Amino acid sequence: MKEFDIFLNSNPPGSLHSIHCPLGDKKSPIRFDKINQCKISQTNKLLTFVVDCSHAVQSGSYQHTLHEFREQTESGVTSFVAVCRNNEIHLSEITQNHQLYPTIGAVSTGKSETPQSSSEQAEDASKILVPRALSYKQDTSWKQIHFLTGSADHAAIAKLFFASAAQQRRDPRVPDLWKSVLPLMHWTKLSLQEAITSQPVNHQIYRIMHNIQVLSLRELASLLNFDSCQTQRSASGVDSQQLEELVLSALRECSVYIDGVWVCKSPYPAISIQLQYVREYILLRFFRARQDGLSRVALAEELPAITHAEILRILEMVSSLDNETKRWRLKDLSLGQQPAVGAPITVPEYIVYDEKAAWTKREPQIIRNAKVTCKDDSSLTMPWRFSTTESIENESASATAGTRDRERALTSVQRDEVKSYVRDLYGIHGVIHGSRIMPLIRDEKQKPTSRLRSLTEAQIFEALKPLLIMLNRDKATAIRSWDFPELDVYRNVIIEILQRGNASREMIFREIKDRAAIPISEQTFRSIINELARFNVNEGMWSFKSGLDM
Repeated sequence: MKEFDIFLNSNPPGSLHSIHCPLGDKKSPIRFDKINQCKISQTNKLLTFVVDCSHAVQSGSYQHTLHEFREQTESGVTSFVAVCRNNEIHLSEITQNHQLYPTIGAVSTGKSETPQSSSEQAEDASKILVPRALSYKQDTSWKQIHFLTGSADHAAIAKLFFASAAQQRRDPRVPDLWKSVLPLMHWTKLSLQEAITSQPVNHQIYRIMHNIQVLSLRELASLLNFDSCQTQRSASGVDSQQLEELVLSALRECSVYIDGVWVCKSPYPAISIQLQYVREYILLRFFRARQDGLSRVALAEELPAITHAEILRILEMVSSLDNETKRWRLKDLSLGQQPAVGAPITVPEYIVYDEKAAWTKREPQIIRNAKVTCKDDSSLTMPWRFSTTESIENESASATAGTRDRERALTSVQRDEVKSYVRDLYGIHGVIHGSRIMPLIRDEKQKPTSRLRSLTEAQIFEALKPLLIMLNRDKATAIRSWDFPELDVYRNVIIEILQRGNASREMIFREIKDRAAIPISEQTFRSIINELARFNVNEGMWSFKSGLDM
């Protein structure tokens, strides 16, 4: 384990590109360090690369020495390239990410080559790849590019270092600094053990719990370093009992107690309040039925607004999968270390009682928060069950089997068909009243070429459930997410603001500024607000569209 200073290059070179490309033949893989030409289309700003594949010609995989790789879509994902030097890590942001289309075509220098005849194609059938000749007009000039291949490219790599690193230092132990660097990612406070043990005991507990997530008190005590507070203990007369109270108090501030282990509280930032509610609900389920474990399928049914990936991510944080029963159980880590002398090993009975009482007291609120996160309307989708104390404790295997049967009734392809149609529909109208959805779907099903003809209304209901959100009591609905995290962060806040009532532009901007790491731009605000709301000129306020004036 080693600690590094991290620096952020806020002005990365504009010529730096990140390229994702296919690998080609296993016997003769494509070497992308042979890229020697690049062209940017004037129409869609997408890239085209020409790769020298002469090394693969001898194997018979290719007919030509040059091949063309075209970018399929323009990527909006932001990533970072890290360069390590002298115990420092320099990060440079890369916004030019390119996913190359996996179809490889031979490049002709001027005119189109004659396509292969049927007999020639039959002769080449045993070859791994027989590319079709492509020709392209010289409407855009080709540019020579330099491919970073390793440590030999000192001049190019030096551009990734920040000139005055002292002004751009980022301490990974202070996550608030990272919220401005990675505002759209769920961050977790991670620290190295060497850095942790030099801090006061209460800070050590906070960092360790956020690193490991689930620990027993005995295992936690084995990781703590009490030498850092020896001077304080001798000066202020802190005895072992007071030290035990300090440990337990700090532990209860950052963790919750579930059947013998301590689980860290939510690591999600305040702007992801929905995921905080979901995590609390899952921990409540573990509190009520730890011995039996949880079914991810059942959780997905109870939390239809949350993606399977997010549910899986939360489960993996605090639990592990039992391969025999296929159920998730809280982690039971055994580090095999001895606790420090004087460290508390057992949890006092009064704390166990208080923690259980706190779970029982907060249970109704946790369930209400989860219901608000995944709210539904009976006229739009089929109702789903939210587990109460009794249903959690008495969850039966038959219910889980029934859930799996319902999921098998609707295939992933069918779900994608419904999702594609619904997105096209809401992309046009933005907001649709709940009473108008089914008539529109029935009209679509009548079309001979419709993708929904093979689906029943019950299947469509099931597919609609996680896709739509009810905006208000008037049953106006909208797409829950467009799968663009950069927009959804602001979109969710705007929806929450308008659900409380009409709001002015200044009110929306002010609340987003308080809750988001990066203020919303005017263009983003206009895009979201025009999709969801209408402006009342007399009042100067925005309110949700009714969805009736289609």
